[in-house]
This record gives sequence, structure tokens and C-alpha cells, in this order.
Amino acid sequence: MRNVRIILHSAHFKSNVDFIKTYYPHTPHLCMAIKSNAYGHGITEIVHLALENNISSFCVANTEEAVQLRECGIIGNIYLFSIPDQKDISTLVEHSIVLMISDKNYLHQIYSHAEQQQKIHPVHIQVDTGMGRLGCQPQKVLSLHSYIQKNPYLRYSGIATHLSSADMDPEFTQTQLQAFHHILSLLKQNQANLQCVHAANSAAFFRFPQSVFDMVRIGIAIYGYPPYSDDIFSILKPVMELQSYIVYIKRVPAHTPISYQHTYQTTQISNIATIAIGYGHGLSRSLSNRGTVLIQGKQYPIIGNICMDHLMVNLGRDFFKPFTPVSIFGPDKQGISAQDIAKKIGTIPYEVLCAPSPLIARKII
Repeated sequence: MRNVRIILHSAHFKSNVDFIKTYYPHTPHLCMAIKSNAYGHGITEIVHLALENNISSFCVANTEEAVQLRECGIIGNIYLFSIPDQKDISTLVEHSIVLMISDKNYLHQIYSHAEQQQKIHPVHIQVDTGMGRLGCQPQKVLSLHSYIQKNPYLRYSGIATHLSSADMDPEFTQTQLQAFHHILSLLKQNQANLQCVHAANSAAFFRFPQSVFDMVRIGIAIYGYPPYSDDIFSILKPVMELQSYIVYIKRVPAHTPISYQHTYQTTQISNIATIAIGYGHGLSRSLSNRGTVLIQGKQYPIIGNICMDHLMVNLGRDFFKPFTPVSIFGPDKQGISAQDIAKKIGTIPYEVLCAPSPLIARKII
């Protein structure tokens, strides 16, 4: 993995945070999504940048991420948004991870471990208003709230929902928000203190002001990519750059086959550069004969099938010395972004960002 590295642009991260924080006159508490190795950016590095920018709350997808954050020195709230293995609950209670509750069985397990450790553990009720993934049915919220209130080692500290289609379906999102507001009203009628209410992800934060409560869960926008298509996001700056190097270059005649299965042949005399990155590093093989890379401000086509550890590009008549840096994707306006790659291979930027191997070195500049 030495020839491949990920550069994290700290100035871009700060710019994105500033944009988010100034979008509303009174910014709610920001909770940063750092699941899947901080969207591929590296948890340790991103936490460092977050703390520098006064972000101290994080949401994660598994126990390992939660514990890693505590080991990084995070003392703020960490929210686990998935249901852990039962054997992990004791560890989560030990590290005071805020758990999202969908049913009484999960609550009972948390209570048992909290009682054993003599700790009052915070929980949030997660309600399903239309995501269809995790979360209790709306009619069960009052029952869950009552169960928490009756158990001395549990502390109700908030309620949340997840908006499934804020990026593309306003009508359905409005339906979800109406259902969520109704649940909040029922809790108030039952003299419940709502504590921390949160529903907005990146898309909802910008598109639905009525989804912005006490806290927002910011993900893709803070990493520099738009949650949906809109000119307002032109200010966002990608944080991650995936780099490698030319390791070999040769001049070949016309009709030279390139790479496995010979899916490409040169049409004229060409300089072919071999670059030390491949699908083993997390680069999609679907970019074979479709993608481009950036070398010193100019894009060059990827030719032939991408290999496990290498890919080839056609430089035409251009020439570069071995170990010239190559940008696979990043923030350069003349280059390729994760969104450009996503469009070419029919996926979303999230997947492209999460794909690079965690073994690749991350460096903040």
C-alpha cells in the first residue's frame, strides 16, 4: 500500500464545516457521521479535524468504531445507530455509548448490564416513520418511554427518526416529518421531556428546515459532496484525495494489447504508464476502459482491465518520470471527483469514498 495514499485537505474540511454552521441563523448541535472508517477518510484523522473545528459528537455503526473513538480521547456523546451483538452491550455500557432503542428486549439487555455496572445508561428511542430499517413502530413509542422511565438504570435522553428520501422525494419526507411531529406531540401530552430530538441528515438539513430540531446528523456534506443536486452546494469542497504514482512507463507500437483479456489495444504509437493502484486497494474494476486519472493537471484514460495492484493509462505522446504523482480522485477542479466516478460506474459517491482499503495511509495537510 506504500505507493498509494489518501490526502485529507484540512482547509476543505474547515470550509465545509463553516458553510454548514452558517446555513441557519441558529445552528443546532452537529453530530458527525463517521461510520465505515469515516466514509473511508480514516476515523483517527477525521476525529482530529472534527475536534479542531469544535465538533465533539459522533454517530457510528458498530461497537468497534465507538470504542475506537473513546480510545481517541472523545468524551462527548457517541451514538450507535445499529443494533450490536449481545456480547457487546456490556462494553457499550462501560464506554457510555448512547444507544438507539427499537424494542423492549434490547432495553432489558441494556438495563441488565447497566445494573451490573451500577451505571445509569442513556438511551434514545428510535422510531421508524418510513425508513423500514431499524426503529420501533410509532404506536410503541409511549410504551418504550414508559419502560425507560420505570427502570432506574436507564435514562431517556432523546428521540430520533431517519428520513429515507430527503434527497429525492419531498412528498414522502413531509409524510415522515408529519408522523414524527405527531409522535412528539403525544409525548408532550404525556408530560414527557423530549430531551434531544433529531431527524435531519445532510439532505434534510438543507432541504427541510422543519426537520432541524436539537441536533443534526451531518455526513456526506461535511466530507465535501452534495446530498442532492443544487447550486448551493458549489461551495462544498471534497476533503479526500486518493493518490498513487507512476511506477513504470514504456513506448509501444500501434495494436499493442494491454492488460488481462486484451480488452484494449493501442491505435497508434503511445506511451503507456503503469500506476501502482488497483481493485485490491478498493478502486472499482468497473473503471476499466472508462475512467481517467489526473497527472500534472491533465486527465488521461485508464486502458485495459484494472488489475489487483496496478492500472495502465495511455499518455499518448506525453511522458512523465517514474514516481510522478497521480490523482485518482480528489478536489482538483481539473481532475476527477468521487461523484464523477460514481456517475461513470452507476453508484453513489458514498460507495466510492468508502471503498479505499483501510490499510492505505491517510495524511492530513
